[in-house]
Amino acid sequence: MSPAVSVIIPAYNAARWVAQAVESALAQTFADREILVVDDGSTDGTRAALERFGGRIRVLSQPNRGVYAARNRGLREARGEFIAFLDADDLWEPLKLEKQMARLAARPEFGAVHTDAALIAADGRLLKPAANPRRQSADGWVFEEFFRSPMAVILLSTVLIRRPCFERTGLFDERFPSVTDQSFFWRLAWHYPIAFLPEPLVRYRVTPGSLSRAQVERNIAIRETLLREFLAEQRDFFAARPRLVREKWRCFHLDAGRQLWHAGQYAAARDRLRRVRWVSPAAFLLWLATRLPPPLLRARRRTPAEV
Repeated sequence: MSPAVSVIIPAYNAARWVAQAVESALAQTFADREILVVDDGSTDGTRAALERFGGRIRVLSQPNRGVYAARNRGLREARGEFIAFLDADDLWEPLKLEKQMARLAARPEFGAVHTDAALIAADGRLLKPAANPRRQSADGWVFEEFFRSPMAVILLSTVLIRRPCFERTGLFDERFPSVTDQSFFWRLAWHYPIAFLPEPLVRYRVTPGSLSRAQVERNIAIRETLLREFLAEQRDFFAARPRLVREKWRCFHLDAGRQLWHAGQYAAARDRLRRVRWVSPAAFLLWLATRLPPPLLRARRRTPAEV
């Protein structure tokens, strides 16, 4: 007999945390579920960390192809009518699936339900009790709200999705190594109403380290490609909403400019911010800051102790 829920955990070199993630999935009060861990070519002992769970989980192995390919492998192997994703370094509270299943049972027309998340440090310390207390909390058709957001509104570890939804959204985009979550949730919210539980039923781990300049530029380029593709796919809808498109591009360039500024890519940041410098005083001031002489820009990035 097939389980109600398939839990998909992609894991790449996750030996440090993956057992904790699996334990949090096994500890769910909603017991009618299977747990699939997709080992995406790990070389650090991830597979050994999973051995103690024996037959309580299914471990799928594949050559390293990236997190989206790992999630798609899990989707193809899943037997449940509902799909939940859990990143290998995140944790679930015991009632997560039970509360989400109850919400979808009460609203059969909804395609998915997501929750808030607490932010934790690498060592498990609580950093923030809720990822965003003012995050969208209304149920329903939330596509435009999702679309306006500069980043993905939903953390993947918080969402439970009806399996048939993937027939309309498609699987995750494997062309790119990162940031395609957002376009997936655009498609999900385009086709289905989505519910939200404003409880931090997930502990989302914030690990140290920052993106390189090249990674920041790559992610911005990916997001821009995905945005242009989605605008083209839904051309008629957006043709009737030019203001929404303008707002989206302003938001995109402002967010890209901020990311490039923090990465020290001042010329690229200046080009992005030039397009939106009149949107707000903050945008104008940041654009002006990118025009400072190089020595002042470098000093801006030094710590107070170094100045």
